[in-house]
Amino acid sequence: GCRLGNWYYRGAGTQYKGLRSFSMLEEPHKQVHEYGKNALLCGKASDSLAMINAIQSMEKASCEVVYQLDSLLDDINATKFG
Repeated sequence: GCRLGNWYYRGAGTQYKGLRSFSMLEEPHKQVHEYGKNALLCGKASDSLAMINAIQSMEKASCEVVYQLDSLLDDINATKFG
């Protein structure tokens, strides 16, 4: 239900599904959501250490999403201008 997920699965992003960088975006995107949900659950359970670990993992996955988006932009530009 997030904007990136909507763009990726149902929106304009689907036009790039033939690019490897597009497919490389899916897993870290899923991980951001999984780790975020886990962090919330750990917080509700008052497990601060597990919550911090989940947040750190979520941040790492988020950085990977940004990296893959940059790669996708490079690939799109290469196909348009290369």
